[in-house]
Amino acid sequence: MTVNKLLMLPVPAMLLLALAACDPGSTPGSTPTAAAPVLTGARCLPGEWTADLDDLATQMAAYFEEKGTGQDLVGTATGIEHAKFTADRKATATDNATLVFTGTRNGSPLTITTVRAGGFTSDWTLTGHTFMFSNFSAPNYSITTTVDINGTSTTLPTSQTEAARDNVAITTTCTGDVLVQKPEDSPFTTTWHRD
Repeated sequence: MTVNKLLMLPVPAMLLLALAACDPGSTPGSTPTAAAPVLTGARCLPGEWTADLDDLATQMAAYFEEKGTGQDLVGTATGIEHAKFTADRKATATDNATLVFTGTRNGSPLTITTVRAGGFTSDWTLTGHTFMFSNFSAPNYSITTTVDINGTSTTLPTSQTEAARDNVAITTTCTGDVLVQKPEDSPFTTTWHRD
């Protein structure tokens, strides 16, 4: 004799199964709505994004240590780095961030302070996992770095990014609300979160 296993379930269990199949926002007899697909690739990029500067500061501190710049370095970040990508392949970004690295160099106190200020506009493309800026314009964008060793401070020449960003391949993965980018000419990966 064949027994229908569904009939063997107690009534509360059957009710639970029935409720689990329903969309809580639907009315009886309506078709449940499917979850929106997770966007990836070029369809994922349009929107506004904020960089995880704490993660970037941690990477940079480890890199400076590896290169012998200092010992026991700790990186911290304040401020914000914000980017906007549009569906018509335009990009704008603003930067108002300070990254500070503290530690020692040959036993002396060391502080490295990097100030990123300004913004840029650009076109963008994404082919596979290769992202590129073109028509990059950043006339007011600058990165200023000051190094303080044992109380003696030196400010390095301000670096401009105008020519450096055009047509540089950036390995990019965008899935849902997370965007991860690593320029081919940089040891650092930036993780962005959708606003």
